Amino acid sequence: MPKKNDIQVQESEDELKKLMPKQKSNSNKNKVKMLLLLKQGKVTYSRDLIPRLKVCRRTIYHWLRSYDEGGLKELLAIRKRGGIPPLITEQTKKAIAAMLADPKTTITSYVELLAWVHKNHQSNISYQVLYKHCRKHHNSRLKVSRKSHHKKDKDAERTFKEEKLPSKLSEIKSSTAKNKFDSVNLYFQDESRFGLMPKQKRVLVSKGVKPIGKYQHSYQSFWLWGCFSPITGNSFYWETSSVSNDIFEGFLNDLSKQNPKELKILIIDNAGFHATKNMTIPENIAFIRIPPYTPELNPAEKVWQWMKERVAMKFFEDLESLKKKITEMITELKSELIKSITGYELYTKAFLSEFSV
Repeated sequence: MPKKNDIQVQESEDELKKLMPKQKSNSNKNKVKMLLLLKQGKVTYSRDLIPRLKVCRRTIYHWLRSYDEGGLKELLAIRKRGGIPPLITEQTKKAIAAMLADPKTTITSYVELLAWVHKNHQSNISYQVLYKHCRKHHNSRLKVSRKSHHKKDKDAERTFKEEKLPSKLSEIKSSTAKNKFDSVNLYFQDESRFGLMPKQKRVLVSKGVKPIGKYQHSYQSFWLWGCFSPITGNSFYWETSSVSNDIFEGFLNDLSKQNPKELKILIIDNAGFHATKNMTIPENIAFIRIPPYTPELNPAEKVWQWMKERVAMKFFEDLESLKKKITEMITELKSELIKSITGYELYTKAFLSEFSV
């Protein structure tokens, strides 16, 4: 036979009714409601509280015992939850965040990150805990690093952006005779090699499938030269079997014949075969050289990247089939797409501040 509840509620009904709406948590509201039901005599046994409060028998037992031992203050006291300590300490979390936020990191996998954490911070973290933490809190993912030459001079790069580029454009404008050219345009010039050795990259497959890429070890290749305008989207291409100073001179001569009344300002790098000391430069071509070891300042690199992404994992039997594919891609490279790829504000803003289009 169930035992009657013998706990005496010390508070009055009015006190309990006023106290109930002041409670912030549903749990404390139920605790006050329990005392009110007992005070009103609406329940005789502890088990009768279960359907009214919608809590388990064990919870009722703990609440009644807390009130019996310490009164209302003990019953309504908010205690910190127990449980196991966090698996990753705050110090380790900060170290992981700093490592993942470092653009110069050399960590290439979660396994390598785990080894670093074990060596320098915590040795009791599992791979699963680390992986879930990185994905949830940092949205981490594996990315291919952008190349940055170790000899690159950051001061020279900053000076080029802030001083040399605007100054050079202004100099070209002031040194150009009025009415000599119908228009002025800005181009990014570069060249890239395309060959029969397939470029490997990630492909999309189902879980458990090991992808296989068709491959051949062939060094047959050709060079594609190009100029791309971020202002008008105009482009110019040249195909050669190699690169040299003489070939560069021939490229410039042919480029100058395309819209000869247009002054072409070329952004070029410092490749050895771009030397112009012993070269006759067409009068409608002017140069602005980017600092050494800064290919990222030449948006023409992005055009080659766009092309090579579309021939990656593709197999070509011979150079003719590869050249056919390149021709198709050149046809796809409409002016709007070229402007989208090469339209660096650094250049377009500086150019349009000096020349009207």
